[in-house]
Amino acid sequence: MDKINSVLGVSSLYERLPVNFVNGFKTVEQKFFNGNYVPLKKDTIVHLDLSLTSDDFIEALERQDIFRFVDEYRVRRLSFDIGPCFRHFQLIDEKYVGISGHLSLNQVYELCEKKLDYLRQRLRGLCEIAVENLNYYNTSAYEYVCEPHFYNDICKKFDIGLVFDMAHAEISAYNQKVDLHGYIEKFDFGNIDEFHISKTNIIDKNHAVDSHNVPDEAEFGVL
Repeated sequence: MDKINSVLGVSSLYERLPVNFVNGFKTVEQKFFNGNYVPLKKDTIVHLDLSLTSDDFIEALERQDIFRFVDEYRVRRLSFDIGPCFRHFQLIDEKYVGISGHLSLNQVYELCEKKLDYLRQRLRGLCEIAVENLNYYNTSAYEYVCEPHFYNDICKKFDIGLVFDMAHAEISAYNQKVDLHGYIEKFDFGNIDEFHISKTNIIDKNHAVDSHNVPDEAEFGVL
C-alpha cells in the first residue's frame, strides 16, 4: 500500500481546510456537477456523480460539456459510479431506492461495456478512466454493486482503475455488519492507485452515512 496515492476530496471542504493541510496532498479529487470545482494547481482527478448503468449517462456528459472541461483543466482521471442495480430509481436522503427495472449482473456488465466504449472514443486518451466503490445502504438498490469481488472483476474485465473511497468502504462494512479490515482486504490493490479520504458519520449502531467531513486520525489509521 506504500505506492498508493492518498487523495483529498476538496470540493465541499475547500473553504474549511487549512492551506498547509491541502498542500500535504499530491493529488486532490473534485466534483464537477455540484458547482464546487476549485481550479487548483495540483494533480487533479474528478469524480462525477453519474453511474455507468444510468440511462441518461451519455446525455448528461454531453449536456455538461465534460470533455471540453477535461481538456481545459488537464484533468488526469475521471471516475464514475456503478450502481444502483436498478434502471429506474430515486434518491431519498442521499440513498438510491429502486423503483423498477432491476438489473441482473450480466446487464450491469453490458451497460458498463457500452458506456466505457463511448468514453474511450470521446476522450481519445485525454485522461484515464476509473470507477469508484459505492457505499452500501440497505434499500435493495445496492445488491452486489458494493462487493469487493465485483470491482475486482470490473477493473480486470474492462482494464480500468479503481479510486478507492475509504468512507464508502467504511459505510459498506458498517451497514453490512462486517469487519472493515476484512472487507478492505478483499479488494485487489493492484487496481487501486488512489485512496479518497474523508470522514463518515455514524448515525446509530445500524447505520452510517457519508458526511464528506474533514478526515482525521481514524481515517489515516486505517491506511
